[in-house]
Amino acid sequence: MSIWQDGESIISYFGKLQKIWQQFDDIDDCTMECTIDITKFTAKVNAQRVYIFLAGLDSQLDGVRGRVLATRPLPNIQSVYAVVCAEANQQLAMIGGTLGEGAAMITRRTSSSKKDRKCTHCNGTGHTIETCFRLHGYPDWHPKSKKAPQASSNNQKENTNPKVNLATSYEFAAQSGPSHQVEDWQW
Repeated sequence: MSIWQDGESIISYFGKLQKIWQQFDDIDDCTMECTIDITKFTAKVNAQRVYIFLAGLDSQLDGVRGRVLATRPLPNIQSVYAVVCAEANQQLAMIGGTLGEGAAMITRRTSSSKKDRKCTHCNGTGHTIETCFRLHGYPDWHPKSKKAPQASSNNQKENTNPKVNLATSYEFAAQSGPSHQVEDWQW
């Protein structure tokens, strides 16, 4: 299976990747207790997701891809997504095109009140399908996020359940195309 932007919006492309990553997260039930290992594991998974996301971008976004990859330490996937969306919208504005979906969402957000919004995916109010957490996944700060750490009541150990099947992620990256070989990436 290969996931590429292939001319579609950044939002659609990233949404497809998030669905796949969520499925990977649900496959593996990996419980860790050592905070050092949790930190290392989370950083490794984040880096993999950043590389996969950037590798599938269209060629007109090569500049932002290079800037992100030159950043040390590597930013988290949400930050990379925001930077890429901003760059794509700026490129569209510079060539005189219409606003991208990201900019359209900002415009919609300021022009209508939350109570007027209705999601066609979950039928909830206060948001639209473009920002539906049930569809695109809950952010880390949300109480329903699968990645929120759960503190133990009797001891100071931090129990989290990062569910990511690294072998499946590696296989996905390996199958994502000949021009982005996994062997070339430094995990």
